[in-house]
Amino acid sequence: MENTDVFPGLHDFLERMRKPSAGDFVKSIKSFIVSFSNNAPDPEKDCDAVQEFFSKMEAAFRAHPIWSGCSEEELDSAGDGLEKYVMTKLFTRVFASNTDDVISDEKLFQKMSLVQQFISPENLDIQPTFQNETSWLLAQKELQKINMFKAPRDKLMCILSCCKVINNLLLNASIASKENAPGADEFLPVLIYVTIKANPPQFHSNLMYIQRYRRQSKLVGEAAYFFTNLLSAESFISNIDAKSLSMDEADFEKKMESARARLSGLKTYSYQTDHGTASSLSDEPTAHNTKRENTLLQSESSDSLSGTNETLNQNSELPIKKPESVSDLENKGAATLLNDSSEASKIFKDYPYIFASAGDLRIGDVEGLLNHYKRLVFKYVCLSRGFGDATYLAPFNSALQASNKESEDHTTLSSEVQTKSETDTSVDDLFRALQGEGDNRRRRQSLTANMEGLGLRSCGEEILRLGFVIRRGVCGRFPILRRAMEIKMRDRSKNRKPLQRGRMLSIEAIQAVQALKRANPQPPPPPSSTSPSSSVMLDRVIVSKFRRLLKFDMVAVLRELLRQNECSLALKVFEEIRKEYWYKPQVRLYADLITVMADNSLLEEVNYLYSAMKSENSLMGDIEGFNTLLVILLNHKLFDLVMDCYAFMQSIGYEPDRSSFRILVQGLESNGEMGLSAIVRQDAHEYYGESLDFTEENEEISSGTGVLI
Repeated sequence: MENTDVFPGLHDFLERMRKPSAGDFVKSIKSFIVSFSNNAPDPEKDCDAVQEFFSKMEAAFRAHPIWSGCSEEELDSAGDGLEKYVMTKLFTRVFASNTDDVISDEKLFQKMSLVQQFISPENLDIQPTFQNETSWLLAQKELQKINMFKAPRDKLMCILSCCKVINNLLLNASIASKENAPGADEFLPVLIYVTIKANPPQFHSNLMYIQRYRRQSKLVGEAAYFFTNLLSAESFISNIDAKSLSMDEADFEKKMESARARLSGLKTYSYQTDHGTASSLSDEPTAHNTKRENTLLQSESSDSLSGTNETLNQNSELPIKKPESVSDLENKGAATLLNDSSEASKIFKDYPYIFASAGDLRIGDVEGLLNHYKRLVFKYVCLSRGFGDATYLAPFNSALQASNKESEDHTTLSSEVQTKSETDTSVDDLFRALQGEGDNRRRRQSLTANMEGLGLRSCGEEILRLGFVIRRGVCGRFPILRRAMEIKMRDRSKNRKPLQRGRMLSIEAIQAVQALKRANPQPPPPPSSTSPSSSVMLDRVIVSKFRRLLKFDMVAVLRELLRQNECSLALKVFEEIRKEYWYKPQVRLYADLITVMADNSLLEEVNYLYSAMKSENSLMGDIEGFNTLLVILLNHKLFDLVMDCYAFMQSIGYEPDRSSFRILVQGLESNGEMGLSAIVRQDAHEYYGESLDFTEENEEISSGTGVLI
């Protein structure tokens, strides 16, 4: 049976493999990885080979002295460790290696991008009782984590976490409404809705990867049930149409075209025909149109352009206007950016690699850049084909030929653009202005040629001179880049906020806090945002600084960030802590987080944290912790959450005490919520048989809160 803890079996597996007696195992594993990598990709054969190797190695583990006396759980953990090690090594070889899978990924991603803009729970016949879109955000975030991992087990855990969040929310809703326990008829529509809203990239490839390479003996029970449901959700989304969403055909087509227009940045217009009102845009391709199923993007973009002609009289013939080519659109956009240099600087500042050289890249950057490059090629080629532009291959062919001729010369972004036709002057001007190319390339070549025979001092002077020339050329047109290129020492006397150092915050924790604050993007993205707006630098700091800390240091970093009101960072760190195997959800910790978010008027984050708390599988609570949370919510006048928390604490076995009722009654009545207060008073009478003295002042309201209303 799967569990939701972070998998520790890999560490135990690697420790055993370091023993001298495991030498044969190490040779077998390395030999399999090498021989497998040398074969041409074939999903069916690859799947059979990997599963056969896993079965063979598991049998060998059971017979080997290293695992003698081990329990079934430890042997199973060893199998998971083997799977994670092998599949991490083979990930780039087997993941999305099939062209059909890549095509399905793109089609599914595009369809969900359109449908998610107008779909509602009612379209999937989700009962109002079970509708809770705020809490569903947590399930979406769990599903979106699937591309953060390489091992099939870890990817499957993201799916299980998503499904369990949905299942728990449905169960809580059924208990609150006193209805029957939800089944598959209630679960699957919510899963479909969450999947569409999450829209994880390479969704189909992830599912196929799990199905092929997760150990078959583990793809059973609860894991198999939830995974099968997600496969059904994928099939439903792939074939989604007006009928499946309980919509009128014309209304469905209109919404799809409107969504497509928003994505492509085009405006659509309606035309009156002799038989009524009809859209000039083309129909969305259906699942039965086999002719278009083998393409990544359809030609709807070309058809959408036809809707931009000016509206003529009803009885007149519509003129046919040739759509703009990709090159025309590129030049048009480049000219716009050249006219607004400040806007161009802001846009290109968000792309960290655009001004980087090959020497700036690290090995860890290659995989992500390669995936982005593949998606860019697919989108560019298909968009060009959709516009009917026959020159769409020229940039890529020219860049490839240039790299073959000059393998030692690092091809820059501007040199690739220069291979376009001579008419693309706007694009050339834009890149020349952004990167300050001009004569800089000749200067670099001259500098390289003159380096031999120069001393260290001369080299330094030449580098400084060249840097000044480049900075002057680039920053003269884009002032914002000047600030990015200048290196200044920060005034140490103006530190942000003092850090608490001592037993509560180690040196490593202090360094982690400082690194996190330096890397924090401004403005910080909301926690429920589905767009990939997180800073690359922040993610690197999380990996290099925070994840290496001990348990107590991790918690100390979170407490320190909360103390400094670093809300976005605190949420980021909290999400990392939740992934740790030792993490145990506690009401008091959630209360501390909600307090800081509420004090900073971050109501969306408050709702997110409260939903996350309710979805925890094994929430460790106590009546004092819930009383503290009630006080916080009352002080910020979040009465809906107050009553929901009051019902939730009872549903998980924490009955309110006398202090709870006093907190609720006094807080609600002091804010004029007499109706809600009457409900609580009635419950108090049922619990204690007589009315409480809700105005008693001498008795301590709650020993754990320390806060009076």
